[in-house]
Amino acid sequence: PDDAPYMYHCHILEHEDAGMMGQFSVA
Repeated sequence: PDDAPYMYHCHILEHEDAGMMGQFSVA
């Protein structure tokens, strides 16, 4: 299940331009 979150994380980062996921990454 490591591939799922990884792909989602990378995908969201590019889609949201590291906007919403940016906070999650810092947290």
